[in-house]
Amino acid sequence: MPKTADFIVDRLRQWGIHRIFGYPGDGILSMLGALDRAGGDPN
Repeated sequence: MPKTADFIVDRLRQWGIHRIFGYPGDGILSMLGALDRAGGDPN
């Protein structure tokens, strides 16, 4: 079942965004997981 973070990563890819920046931590772990599931795009 897709999560909200998966939707965000998919939308970033549709918009042509290939690189995002952030600080790793508890608040962004779901986003990091979604990026990993996306296979590195965006990286």
